Amino acid sequence: MTIWHVFTLMGRYRALAAVMVLAVGAGMFWAAQPEHVYLAKQRVVLLAPVTTPGNALVTTTASLVGMTGVVARQIGGFEESNLTVDAGVSLASQGVMSGYAMRQPNAGGQWDIRYEEPVLDVQATGASPDSAAATLGTALDEINSTLAQIQDEKTVPARMRIRVQLSPARPVITLQSGSRIRAVAASGLIGLLALIGVMLGADALAQRVQGAGATPEPGRAPAHAVRDRDALPSRT
Repeated sequence: MTIWHVFTLMGRYRALAAVMVLAVGAGMFWAAQPEHVYLAKQRVVLLAPVTTPGNALVTTTASLVGMTGVVARQIGGFEESNLTVDAGVSLASQGVMSGYAMRQPNAGGQWDIRYEEPVLDVQATGASPDSAAATLGTALDEINSTLAQIQDEKTVPARMRIRVQLSPARPVITLQSGSRIRAVAASGLIGLLALIGVMLGADALAQRVQGAGATPEPGRAPAHAVRDRDALPSRT
């Protein structure tokens, strides 16, 4: 199949081709429209209690790091733990227009997961700076309530509880926008493949209908009758 064959089919099925071309054009126009989303980021650092010996849940730095992972998994669930190693991948770049997510930084690699800091990177997205900040606040409240619930179950006194510090003190909010060139190119490629598929499908259907409706020559049985006759057992 060549491009000229596709053009020939488009000329043969002009109405269908016109509808497909309009659909592809509309998709590319929609992809060219700027789509902005605001990203709010903040780090949550878990700190050991000030009192000594402190909390039995955080007797060592390793246990504090472990508690950070427990909090993250209780909020997000174990299905959310398989996150990308690349810390530069934002929530907005994954197509999440409104929501929040948190991850414990991995100091290792994809096959060598290693958590060394009691830190949670929290991100939230929204259609406006206020919306992103409000969603981030919901995520932070979830962290605090989950941490309090864990310590309540262990009846940890208030003076011996894990402390939480935000870094920076105020969330960093940035405007995220995708690449319109990539979006238009992807839409155009998908539309082109769809156009080719529809043209080939229409041509195959037309040929099938034409073959089924063809009248046999005088004195000659239809092809399906010949096949049926040949399939019958022979009489001796």
